[in-house]
Amino acid sequence: AAAAAMAAAAAAAAAAAGGVAGQPSLEDLYAKAKAGQVQNFTGRDSSFEAPEPRDAADLILNTDNQAEGESLEQLYQAVRPRVALGQGTT
Repeated sequence: AAAAAMAAAAAAAAAAAGGVAGQPSLEDLYAKAKAGQVQNFTGRDSSFEAPEPRDAADLILNTDNQAEGESLEQLYQAVRPRVALGQGTT
């Protein structure tokens, strides 16, 4: 839930900041956050939520120790059983 909230806040901040091709510069984003134009900005008006302990992760990709293809295969194998094609998720 915290990760989803952080992603939503980042998307909202990016949308509010504008920028070239939808990608604001970090300077613009921080300036707008400082001016109060970006809500739920971590470190400004939203507190930092530490991630859950590493043991709680469903999947850990050690990308520094494995090739891109190995990481993708590991991700695919972890996600595949959870996805039922042609069926909605609840």
